[in-house]
Amino acid sequence: MAQGDIARGFIRVTLCLLLASAPRASPQRTMACVSIDSRVLERMMGSLPMGGSEDGVAVYALSDPKTALGDISHVPISGMSRTDIDIGGQLAFVIKNVVTEKEADRLVSVTEGLGYSPAAPAISTPPGMRMNQALHWVDDDTLIGAIWDRIRPLLPQELDGKKLVGLSRRLNHYRYEEGDRFRQHIDGDWPGYRISDDGTSMVTCSGAHSKLSMLLYLNGPQDGVLGGDTRLFGRGGVTVDVTPCKGSALFFRHGFSEDSVMHEGTVVTGSTKKYVARVNVLYSLP
Repeated sequence: MAQGDIARGFIRVTLCLLLASAPRASPQRTMACVSIDSRVLERMMGSLPMGGSEDGVAVYALSDPKTALGDISHVPISGMSRTDIDIGGQLAFVIKNVVTEKEADRLVSVTEGLGYSPAAPAISTPPGMRMNQALHWVDDDTLIGAIWDRIRPLLPQELDGKKLVGLSRRLNHYRYEEGDRFRQHIDGDWPGYRISDDGTSMVTCSGAHSKLSMLLYLNGPQDGVLGGDTRLFGRGGVTVDVTPCKGSALFFRHGFSEDSVMHEGTVVTGSTKKYVARVNVLYSLP
């Protein structure tokens, strides 16, 4: 890193740590694994961390989202703000306080109840790249609708001449244990997904496609997470580390474009598990 890049990385860490008050116990020690009433929307092929695949990997829906997720307000959380990250002209930014700490804890509990698997449904990665466990589910808009209302004014309203239209309701959760990482890669672009009108399957959202990744951090150093930063590789050798900050989200361009951001999830070095969810930000199709 150049000196300027080190300074920017330090600022990112400081911003995250200012959100934490006193250290807290890790989610897996404080939250019991609850039984979640759910149904399977789809079963599909899923890639495994060290190569190969597994058939029949489930994508879930919650049968009673409001009970499972609790009361979720559509009103922006106090202190919500956007901070742009300088990575040589490419688009990347953090929005602070996307969800509350209580909501983040509830999401960890819900996903643990559904159950993580080494196989990631419909995700294809080379052996040794994605070293974590996955759990994917589709929201009925109870959670995604609230997040959308909170963050919409802070998102780019137009990209590549396409207008901002919403968030995919599919949440791709990943759990990192000690030694886990996600090596350098660029996220693919995807259609948006939602639950079918009859509630039985996952369908695509018409007229929309993703241009931004949202990485929602569900825990961080305040919970005991060590390592696990998201490292962004920008133009001109710029490198910035973003430390997971519970309730905040990192956004950056993805897909097959020169503006897409290469990144990696660095190694988790402690025993506390790291939890993150990817949600795709959707823009209009031509």
